[in-house]
Amino acid sequence: MAIRTRVWLAVLVLAAAILLVDYVTPPLVEFSTALVLPVLVAVWYLGRGPATMLALLLPFLQFLVTVVVREEPGVTTAVASGDFVIRTAVLLLAVFAITHVQAQQRRIRHLEKLLSICAFCKKIHTADGHWEALESYISSHSDTMFSHGICDDCMRTHYPGFALVSDEPPDDAR
Repeated sequence: MAIRTRVWLAVLVLAAAILLVDYVTPPLVEFSTALVLPVLVAVWYLGRGPATMLALLLPFLQFLVTVVVREEPGVTTAVASGDFVIRTAVLLLAVFAITHVQAQQRRIRHLEKLLSICAFCKKIHTADGHWEALESYISSHSDTMFSHGICDDCMRTHYPGFALVSDEPPDDAR
């Protein structure tokens, strides 16, 4: 059996177990918050699509059990609908958050790779074999923007005739 199929099976069994425990516990015991667990497992191992489907399906099944099967006294359809909306929103937010964390981890792994850089011009050797300027490579692989200036050492070396702006007063003012 493929890994993906096993994960699907584990997620469905976990979700069914949580729904069953939620059904057999008294109405005042809110076990339904545990439904976030199969959704998180699904988003981590199966992706955003299956997890979103579970985030919509599980609160709906809970809503049906509350309204149709249990018919709890004092729980109106409006209250059950409100619970459904809140549970769905929380589960969808969990899917979004984990998806966002995964995307950030991919970006970090990409930026942590060993980069081949020219010792003279500082261009980066890209995966497709081209040489790309350091600034454009980093800008295209992250949200980093660059501005340029000249450090004090380079100013002295390359532009010795220009005065450096410093916090010290000129020699004649001392």
